[in-house]
Amino acid sequence: MEAAVAASVLDERQVVSEGRPGAGLAFRHPLVRLTCYEGLSAVRRRLLHSAYAEACCAAARRPWTRWPPI
Repeated sequence: MEAAVAASVLDERQVVSEGRPGAGLAFRHPLVRLTCYEGLSAVRRRLLHSAYAEACCAAARRPWTRWPPI
């Protein structure tokens, strides 16, 4: 992660999670995100999808929150 931030591939940004602000990361360009995603193994993709699904389910139980960013 540190190398990606240093290379300006990722930006450190303020995000809100569970109603609290905190540090987060975002890709600078959608094609970079897609390239990184396609480079993941099937196991890593499955783990990331599972973590996102759990976050969405948790957010759905709190109607005042938005869906977690991808």
